[in-house]
Amino acid sequence: MIRAGFQSVVPYLGIRGAAGLVEFLISTFGAQETYRAPTSTHFEVKIGDSMVMIGEVGEGSQSKAGQLFMYIEDGFTTYARAIQAGATSVMEPCDRPWGDGGKPMNAAGFRDPSGNLWFLAWPK
Repeated sequence: MIRAGFQSVVPYLGIRGAAGLVEFLISTFGAQETYRAPTSTHFEVKIGDSMVMIGEVGEGSQSKAGQLFMYIEDGFTTYARAIQAGATSVMEPCDRPWGDGGKPMNAAGFRDPSGNLWFLAWPK
């Protein structure tokens, strides 16, 4: 049974500085923090209609950066907020010939301060 408010597949990012990534997601995507463990080692955030889990990796462990793809409404604004919040561009907003049903879309990409790659797509 799927937990209420969650989708079938839930990304889990294990990184150092998990609380900082939560703040980045709130600033960039307007994410809602829905859970923070009392020890601040596990977080859950909702971005749009999707949940993301974030775990703090312990001493001696390395961050496991992920790659996430998102459909959003306004990528130009989201991309700008990400860069302002400390992300590094990997693909400036641009037109792409691919998309839903072969229709062209806009796309952009950035690396968050924790090393995760985020790719955005939105309608032209």
